[in-house]
Amino acid sequence: MGGFRNKTLLCMLAVFILSADAAAEPTASPPVFWKGEHLVFKLSWLGIPAGMTVLDTSDALYLGGKKMYGISAVTTSNQFVDAFYPVRDRIHSLVLADTLASYKYVVRQEEGTYRSDKEIIFDYAERKATFTKNGEVSICDIPAFVSDSLSAYYYFRTKELAVGKAIAFDVFDDKKLWQVHVQILRRERIETPAGAFDTIVVKPHFKFEGIFRRKGDIYFWLTDDSRKMMVRMKSKVIIGSINADLVEYAYRPSHDDARVR
Repeated sequence: MGGFRNKTLLCMLAVFILSADAAAEPTASPPVFWKGEHLVFKLSWLGIPAGMTVLDTSDALYLGGKKMYGISAVTTSNQFVDAFYPVRDRIHSLVLADTLASYKYVVRQEEGTYRSDKEIIFDYAERKATFTKNGEVSICDIPAFVSDSLSAYYYFRTKELAVGKAIAFDVFDDKKLWQVHVQILRRERIETPAGAFDTIVVKPHFKFEGIFRRKGDIYFWLTDDSRKMMVRMKSKVIIGSINADLVEYAYRPSHDDARVR
């Protein structure tokens, strides 16, 4: 059941563990749909219900005088999976509002007997990332713009998607700078528990130090509109596949700039 690890579920998001030879250009500002978005996904493994993942975005907040947006992802296994491999994972990401570059990334994992705490703080002035995992600290080089494994999905949604093309950008995680190439495959209409959607199907490929690394085939179905909201994910693992289907979505009224710290 190791495939149930957060890296697979939220490679879903990661994106869901999303540069080309140069870093991608930052976006001018986050689109309106970012704020107050609430997505709920039903997870299944080998067709067996396994749990839920919930994605949320916040209104604007300020840290150290910088305007940011918060993103959270919470994955929880259901009662059946809890009997042999309970999962309680929480991921939080802060991105700079003007560029969508990652500012802070925090992961708390509880998976079976495995426990892990991870934090990454990005300093673009110094081009450094402070990576802390279970108390051990490392300083790593980063480019002028980078996403984390969660914010990558939201950054990707700001791009124009054309079938047959690919989009590339940098994602930093686990002390490595991944070059992620997302292939735009096709258009497809699908049914989910949340309704029927016209979608665009995409597939990410992962590259580290110039070499493509196989991390299992992962496919995402995004709405074929300006939102590019994820409605389905399928990830092949050692045994079978993990699927995520959208069961609920909502957009809360935005009260931008409501929180100041």
